[in-house]
Amino acid sequence: MRLAAERGEVDGHCGLQVSAIKSVIWGRLQGRRFFVPVQMALAKHVDLPDVPNAYDLATKEDDRALFRLIFGPWAYGRPMLAPRCTPADRVAALTTALKETLVDPQFVAEAKKINMEVQPMEPATIAKLVDEILRTPAPVVERARVLLGVCEPIAQLGER
Repeated sequence: MRLAAERGEVDGHCGLQVSAIKSVIWGRLQGRRFFVPVQMALAKHVDLPDVPNAYDLATKEDDRALFRLIFGPWAYGRPMLAPRCTPADRVAALTTALKETLVDPQFVAEAKKINMEVQPMEPATIAKLVDEILRTPAPVVERARVLLGVCEPIAQLGER
């Protein structure tokens, strides 16, 4: 899709994460070869301060809940996970290793070299967001299913 947009074969496309833009085509954005009309995230990205955010534009709580359900997993990206029964000392070792990696000069230099975003998030923050997502009211989940084409509304399935 990105290549088709660059060739002028399509007018645009949806779904690029800022991390992908930054690591692959950041110069094109800065050179105004394309633009981002709206952000679809729970918070504005610091590098796109002038781009409106759909979540901020939502005025109804049901709309914000819908966006939280859909955009929420993007907020925490690719979390490191371990089973609940993982011994506390193992969790501590993994946590320490990750924190040390994030400040390792070689890691930081390599991430900077490829313009890769590294935005660590505390486990408690991820857990809170996941809890909010899991508490999404059923009508909002149903609306998301319909809007995203995940499946027919549950009420319609029962009528068959």
